[in-house]
Amino acid sequence: MKKLTIIYSLIIYFLLSYTCPCNAQTFKSEPISKDFLITMKEGNTWSENAIVPANRLRLLTIGHIDFQGNQQIGQMIVLDVCEEAVLTIFKELYKRKFPIHQIKPMHHYQGDDHAALAANNTSCYIDRNIIGSTKKSVHAYGLAIDINPVQNPFVTMDEKTGIATYDPTASIAYANRMLARLGKATRAGMAEEVINIFAENGFYWWGGYWDTPIDYQHFQVSSMFAQLYLAMNPQEAKQTFKEVSRYYNIHQQPIEEKLLEELKQTGEEGSLVDYYKKDKKWFATCFNKLTRPKK
Repeated sequence: MKKLTIIYSLIIYFLLSYTCPCNAQTFKSEPISKDFLITMKEGNTWSENAIVPANRLRLLTIGHIDFQGNQQIGQMIVLDVCEEAVLTIFKELYKRKFPIHQIKPMHHYQGDDHAALAANNTSCYIDRNIIGSTKKSVHAYGLAIDINPVQNPFVTMDEKTGIATYDPTASIAYANRMLARLGKATRAGMAEEVINIFAENGFYWWGGYWDTPIDYQHFQVSSMFAQLYLAMNPQEAKQTFKEVSRYYNIHQQPIEEKLLEELKQTGEEGSLVDYYKKDKKWFATCFNKLTRPKK
């Protein structure tokens, strides 16, 4: 009887291990291999001229639930500083059974953002500019995540005509952002449900807060900190990322403007990365004053 009990327990264990992707092998981070880097280059998402060197990128394996309730495995590329935070985010989404259509790196779409949106693809890294700008997108730093684009559209407004354009086109069905509507089924996969999960883990800038364009799918780290993390060595950058996230969780507000105010006491104007490169000791003094105040 005892042997049967042990055998039964082992069978249940292996069945759960096989059917439940929420384990260490499914939620994991690893460096970008040489072969995978070639795939990224051929897929128009990374090159030697990219602002992030390959050794600072990480390939995440992520388990998720799709809109049919099935368990799936996806992949996402991020900057090394946020690898733990992103895994934490998606583990929580999995636990909450928040549906995600699919998670694939952008080389699957040859770097075509519109094609990825139309496919309702959730992704992070691609070395590209902001649409309509010469400035690098935070996606190019591996610090911006687009989630379920069909359920969370990118909306541009024509100021002259007042016409709103939805990308992807299918996302117009989600122009009304109410999760529950009278006489209609509750909708799933909308970003409003998970704003706090992203914010608590360092991605507190949400595109749904913007006036125009409005980017409901988009969660990011500020461009100021994206530039700073890249200028720092990985260990220092990771610790800074954690402190910035901790500050937000304590104060429920971003640290960026307050940190700039402290740094400007020198009488000089600049960005966070400018102050950091010019005087690391002064930067650390101002940063620690906010994140580690004396009691």
